[in-house]
Amino acid sequence: MFRTMMLVFGLVLLIPGGGYIAWQKFKEMPEVAAALDDLGATVQGVGRLAKAVSAGSQQVTTTAGVPITRMSDEIAPEWAPVRKAMVSPNDFDAFMLHDSFDRHRMVRFTLQVSPEEVLAEGEALPEAEWLDILMEARAVKVGLQACALLPESFAKGCDLRDISVGKRDAATGRYPLNVSLKFIETAPLGLLPDPGSQPEIVRTRVTLDPIEVGPGKMAEALGQLTTAAEQACVLRRAKFGNCALSLVTLDARGEGKIEMSLLLPKAEIVLHEMAVAEGAAGN
Repeated sequence: MFRTMMLVFGLVLLIPGGGYIAWQKFKEMPEVAAALDDLGATVQGVGRLAKAVSAGSQQVTTTAGVPITRMSDEIAPEWAPVRKAMVSPNDFDAFMLHDSFDRHRMVRFTLQVSPEEVLAEGEALPEAEWLDILMEARAVKVGLQACALLPESFAKGCDLRDISVGKRDAATGRYPLNVSLKFIETAPLGLLPDPGSQPEIVRTRVTLDPIEVGPGKMAEALGQLTTAAEQACVLRRAKFGNCALSLVTLDARGEGKIEMSLLLPKAEIVLHEMAVAEGAAGN
Protein backbone atom coordinates (compact mmCIF):
# COMPACT_ATOMS: atom_id res chain seq x y z
CA MET A 1 0.00 0.00 0.00
CA PHE A 2 2.83 2.37 0.98
CA ARG A 3 4.70 1.64 -2.30
CA THR A 4 1.53 2.32 -4.28
CA MET A 5 1.03 5.67 -2.54
CA MET A 6 4.64 6.68 -3.18
CA LEU A 7 4.31 5.74 -6.87
CA VAL A 8 1.15 7.85 -7.24
CA PHE A 9 2.81 10.76 -5.40
CA GLY A 10 5.82 10.55 -7.72
CA LEU A 11 3.60 10.64 -10.81
CA VAL A 12 1.76 13.70 -9.48
CA LEU A 13 5.08 15.52 -9.13
CA LEU A 14 6.41 14.27 -12.45
CA ILE A 15 3.50 15.49 -14.59
CA PRO A 16 3.78 19.24 -13.82
CA GLY A 17 7.57 19.01 -13.73
CA GLY A 18 7.68 17.36 -17.13
CA GLY A 19 5.15 19.83 -18.46
CA TYR A 20 7.26 22.75 -17.23
CA ILE A 21 10.41 21.38 -18.90
CA ALA A 22 8.50 20.83 -22.15
CA TRP A 23 7.09 24.38 -22.00
CA GLN A 24 10.58 25.85 -21.47
CA LYS A 25 11.89 23.91 -24.48
CA PHE A 26 8.83 24.99 -26.48
CA LYS A 27 9.47 28.67 -25.68
CA GLU A 28 13.10 28.37 -26.84
CA MET A 29 11.97 27.71 -30.44
CA PRO A 30 12.68 30.97 -32.37
CA GLU A 31 9.21 31.21 -33.92
CA VAL A 32 7.51 30.72 -30.57
CA ALA A 33 9.77 33.18 -28.76
CA ALA A 34 9.01 35.92 -31.29
CA ALA A 35 5.28 35.18 -31.20
CA LEU A 36 5.22 35.29 -27.39
CA ASP A 37 6.97 38.65 -27.35
CA ASP A 38 4.40 40.03 -29.80
CA LEU A 39 1.56 38.44 -27.85
CA GLY A 40 2.72 40.26 -24.73
CA ALA A 41 2.57 43.55 -26.59
CA THR A 42 -0.84 42.60 -27.97
CA VAL A 43 -2.21 41.82 -24.49
CA GLN A 44 -0.95 45.20 -23.26
CA GLY A 45 -2.67 46.91 -26.17
CA VAL A 46 -5.92 45.08 -25.57
CA GLY A 47 -5.68 45.89 -21.87
CA ARG A 48 -5.32 49.58 -22.68
CA LEU A 49 -8.36 49.44 -24.91
CA ALA A 50 -10.39 47.57 -22.29
CA LYS A 51 -9.55 50.22 -19.70
CA ALA A 52 -10.67 52.93 -22.10
CA VAL A 53 -14.01 51.24 -22.72
CA SER A 54 -14.66 50.68 -19.02
CA ALA A 55 -13.46 54.10 -17.89
CA GLY A 56 -16.86 55.29 -16.68
CA SER A 57 -16.87 59.06 -16.28
CA GLN A 58 -13.09 59.19 -16.04
CA GLN A 59 -10.82 60.35 -18.84
CA VAL A 60 -8.29 58.03 -20.44
CA THR A 61 -5.56 59.36 -22.71
CA THR A 62 -5.40 57.46 -25.98
CA THR A 63 -2.63 57.22 -28.54
CA ALA A 64 -4.12 60.27 -30.23
CA GLY A 65 -3.84 62.23 -26.98
CA VAL A 66 -7.57 62.96 -26.92
CA PRO A 67 -9.65 62.02 -23.85
CA ILE A 68 -12.43 59.49 -23.85
CA THR A 69 -15.27 60.72 -21.65
CA ARG A 70 -18.32 58.85 -20.33
CA MET A 71 -20.25 61.17 -19.94
CA SER A 72 -23.53 62.67 -18.76
CA ASP A 73 -21.73 64.97 -16.31
CA GLU A 74 -19.91 66.58 -19.26
CA ILE A 75 -23.11 67.78 -20.93
CA ALA A 76 -24.51 71.24 -20.12
CA PRO A 77 -27.25 71.14 -17.42
CA GLU A 78 -29.97 72.48 -19.73
CA TRP A 79 -29.65 69.31 -21.81
CA ALA A 80 -30.15 66.94 -18.86
CA PRO A 81 -33.97 66.68 -19.32
CA VAL A 82 -33.48 66.05 -23.04
CA ARG A 83 -31.01 63.26 -22.34
CA LYS A 84 -33.32 61.72 -19.76
CA ALA A 85 -36.17 61.62 -22.29
CA MET A 86 -34.06 59.83 -24.89
CA VAL A 87 -34.81 56.21 -25.72
CA SER A 88 -31.05 55.74 -26.12
CA PRO A 89 -29.00 58.11 -23.94
CA ASN A 90 -25.84 56.58 -25.42
CA ASP A 91 -26.75 57.90 -28.87
CA PHE A 92 -27.36 61.34 -27.37
CA ASP A 93 -24.03 61.24 -25.53
CA ALA A 94 -22.15 60.27 -28.68
CA PHE A 95 -23.81 63.10 -30.57
CA MET A 96 -23.27 65.83 -27.98
CA LEU A 97 -19.66 64.99 -27.10
CA HIS A 98 -18.57 65.68 -30.64
CA ASP A 99 -14.98 66.50 -29.69
CA SER A 100 -14.33 63.38 -27.62
CA PHE A 101 -13.98 59.73 -28.49
CA ASP A 102 -17.07 57.61 -28.10
CA ARG A 103 -17.29 53.84 -28.56
CA HIS A 104 -20.51 54.27 -30.54
CA ARG A 105 -18.82 56.43 -33.22
CA MET A 106 -16.77 54.23 -35.53
CA VAL A 107 -15.26 53.54 -38.92
CA ARG A 108 -15.23 49.86 -39.87
CA PHE A 109 -13.40 48.24 -42.77
CA THR A 110 -11.45 45.11 -43.70
CA LEU A 111 -7.75 45.07 -44.51
CA GLN A 112 -6.30 42.23 -46.56
CA VAL A 113 -2.85 41.66 -45.04
CA SER A 114 -0.14 39.15 -45.92
CA PRO A 115 2.16 37.69 -43.23
CA GLU A 116 5.13 39.30 -44.99
CA GLU A 117 3.64 42.75 -44.35
CA VAL A 118 3.68 42.35 -40.57
CA LEU A 119 7.28 41.14 -40.26
CA ALA A 120 9.85 43.32 -38.53
CA GLU A 121 12.86 44.44 -40.55
CA GLY A 122 15.17 41.49 -41.07
CA GLU A 123 12.67 39.02 -39.58
CA ALA A 124 12.20 35.73 -41.41
CA LEU A 125 8.78 34.33 -42.21
CA PRO A 126 7.94 31.49 -39.77
CA GLU A 127 6.78 28.05 -40.81
CA ALA A 128 3.23 27.76 -42.15
CA GLU A 129 1.85 26.33 -38.90
CA TRP A 130 2.88 29.53 -37.06
CA LEU A 131 1.31 32.04 -39.46
CA ASP A 132 -2.04 32.23 -37.64
CA ILE A 133 -0.26 32.98 -34.36
CA LEU A 134 1.92 35.59 -36.06
CA MET A 135 -1.10 37.45 -37.45
CA GLU A 136 -2.98 37.33 -34.14
CA ALA A 137 0.09 38.66 -32.33
CA ARG A 138 0.63 41.57 -34.75
CA ALA A 139 -3.04 42.48 -35.30
CA VAL A 140 -3.26 45.27 -32.70
CA LYS A 141 -0.17 46.97 -34.14
CA VAL A 142 -1.68 46.86 -37.63
CA GLY A 143 -4.97 48.22 -36.31
CA LEU A 144 -3.28 51.17 -34.59
CA GLN A 145 -1.39 51.98 -37.79
CA ALA A 146 -4.67 51.92 -39.74
CA CYS A 147 -5.54 55.32 -38.26
CA ALA A 148 -3.12 56.81 -40.79
CA LEU A 149 -5.56 55.79 -43.55
CA LEU A 150 -8.18 58.29 -42.37
CA PRO A 151 -7.75 61.76 -43.95
CA GLU A 152 -7.37 64.70 -41.57
CA SER A 153 -10.29 66.41 -43.29
CA PHE A 154 -12.45 63.56 -41.97
CA ALA A 155 -10.99 62.78 -38.54
CA LYS A 156 -8.93 64.94 -36.20
CA GLY A 157 -8.59 62.09 -33.73
CA CYS A 158 -8.42 58.32 -34.16
CA ASP A 159 -7.78 55.25 -32.05
CA LEU A 160 -8.32 51.53 -32.31
CA ARG A 161 -11.56 50.18 -30.86
CA ASP A 162 -11.39 46.56 -31.99
CA ILE A 163 -9.66 44.25 -34.47
CA SER A 164 -10.19 40.59 -35.36
CA VAL A 165 -8.32 38.25 -37.66
CA GLY A 166 -10.25 36.17 -40.19
CA LYS A 167 -9.35 32.93 -41.90
CA ARG A 168 -6.37 32.92 -44.26
CA ASP A 169 -7.26 32.97 -47.95
CA ALA A 170 -5.64 29.88 -49.48
CA ALA A 171 -5.45 31.49 -52.93
CA THR A 172 -3.76 34.77 -51.96
CA GLY A 173 -2.17 33.85 -48.63
CA ARG A 174 -3.67 37.01 -47.09
CA TYR A 175 -5.64 37.38 -43.87
CA PRO A 176 -8.72 39.61 -43.53
CA LEU A 177 -8.28 41.95 -40.57
CA ASN A 178 -11.61 43.46 -39.51
CA VAL A 179 -10.78 46.90 -38.11
CA SER A 180 -13.00 49.18 -36.01
CA LEU A 181 -11.62 52.66 -35.33
CA LYS A 182 -12.99 55.28 -32.97
CA PHE A 183 -12.72 58.74 -34.48
CA ILE A 184 -13.40 62.39 -33.74
CA GLU A 185 -15.02 64.13 -36.66
CA THR A 186 -13.11 67.14 -37.99
CA ALA A 187 -16.19 69.03 -39.17
CA PRO A 188 -18.11 70.94 -36.48
CA LEU A 189 -21.41 69.63 -35.19
CA GLY A 190 -23.41 72.67 -36.34
CA LEU A 191 -26.28 74.56 -34.77
CA LEU A 192 -28.26 72.82 -32.06
CA PRO A 193 -31.99 73.33 -31.49
CA ASP A 194 -33.43 74.91 -28.36
CA PRO A 195 -33.41 72.29 -25.54
CA GLY A 196 -37.03 73.27 -24.87
CA SER A 197 -38.17 72.24 -28.38
CA GLN A 198 -38.37 68.55 -27.38
CA PRO A 199 -35.49 67.59 -29.68
CA GLU A 200 -34.81 63.97 -30.54
CA ILE A 201 -31.97 62.09 -32.17
CA VAL A 202 -32.83 61.04 -35.71
CA ARG A 203 -30.70 58.48 -37.57
CA THR A 204 -30.32 58.59 -41.33
CA ARG A 205 -28.40 56.21 -43.59
CA VAL A 206 -26.83 56.34 -47.04
CA THR A 207 -25.56 53.40 -49.11
CA LEU A 208 -22.86 54.17 -51.65
CA ASP A 209 -22.11 52.72 -55.06
CA PRO A 210 -19.45 49.96 -54.87
CA ILE A 211 -15.91 51.14 -54.17
CA GLU A 212 -12.91 49.18 -55.45
CA VAL A 213 -11.07 47.57 -52.55
CA GLY A 214 -8.16 45.18 -52.27
CA PRO A 215 -4.41 45.10 -51.61
CA GLY A 216 -2.83 48.48 -52.30
CA LYS A 217 -6.19 50.21 -52.81
CA MET A 218 -7.39 50.69 -49.26
CA ALA A 219 -6.13 54.23 -48.75
CA GLU A 220 -7.86 55.38 -51.94
CA ALA A 221 -11.03 53.46 -51.09
CA LEU A 222 -11.22 54.96 -47.60
CA GLY A 223 -10.56 58.37 -49.11
CA GLN A 224 -13.63 57.96 -51.32
CA LEU A 225 -15.68 56.63 -48.42
CA THR A 226 -14.78 59.40 -45.98
CA THR A 227 -15.21 62.14 -48.60
CA ALA A 228 -18.71 60.83 -49.32
CA ALA A 229 -19.44 60.77 -45.57
CA GLU A 230 -18.24 64.34 -45.12
CA GLN A 231 -20.36 65.57 -48.03
CA ALA A 232 -23.44 63.73 -46.79
CA CYS A 233 -23.21 65.51 -43.44
CA VAL A 234 -22.48 68.89 -45.07
CA LEU A 235 -25.78 68.64 -46.96
CA ARG A 236 -27.70 67.82 -43.80
CA ARG A 237 -26.08 70.59 -41.77
CA ALA A 238 -27.11 73.03 -44.48
CA LYS A 239 -30.70 71.79 -44.33
CA PHE A 240 -31.23 70.89 -40.67
CA GLY A 241 -28.50 72.84 -38.86
CA ASN A 242 -26.50 69.94 -37.44
CA CYS A 243 -25.16 66.50 -38.32
CA ALA A 244 -22.76 64.01 -36.79
CA LEU A 245 -21.29 60.95 -38.45
CA SER A 246 -21.92 57.93 -36.25
CA LEU A 247 -20.95 54.84 -38.27
CA VAL A 248 -19.04 54.62 -41.55
CA THR A 249 -18.40 51.15 -42.98
CA LEU A 250 -16.73 49.59 -45.99
CA ASP A 251 -17.11 45.83 -46.30
CA ALA A 252 -14.81 43.36 -48.07
CA ARG A 253 -16.94 43.61 -51.24
CA GLY A 254 -16.55 47.39 -51.43
CA GLU A 255 -20.04 48.33 -50.24
CA GLY A 256 -19.91 51.55 -48.27
CA LYS A 257 -22.54 52.71 -45.79
CA ILE A 258 -22.82 55.97 -43.89
CA GLU A 259 -24.92 56.45 -40.78
CA MET A 260 -25.51 59.97 -39.45
CA SER A 261 -27.27 61.45 -36.44
CA LEU A 262 -29.28 64.67 -36.35
CA LEU A 263 -30.74 66.44 -33.33
CA LEU A 264 -34.06 67.88 -34.47
CA PRO A 265 -36.93 69.68 -32.75
CA LYS A 266 -39.97 67.45 -32.55
CA ALA A 267 -41.79 69.70 -35.04
CA GLU A 268 -39.10 69.14 -37.68
CA ILE A 269 -38.86 65.37 -37.38
CA VAL A 270 -41.98 64.82 -39.49
CA LEU A 271 -40.53 67.08 -42.21
CA HIS A 272 -37.30 65.09 -42.14
CA GLU A 273 -39.15 61.79 -42.45
CA MET A 274 -41.13 63.16 -45.40
CA ALA A 275 -37.92 64.24 -47.12
CA VAL A 276 -36.40 60.79 -46.59
CA ALA A 277 -39.54 59.13 -47.99
CA GLU A 278 -39.51 61.37 -51.06
CA GLY A 279 -35.86 60.55 -51.68
CA ALA A 280 -36.54 56.82 -51.43
CA ALA A 281 -39.47 57.13 -53.83
CA GLY A 282 -37.30 59.03 -56.28
CA ASN A 283 -34.77 56.21 -56.30
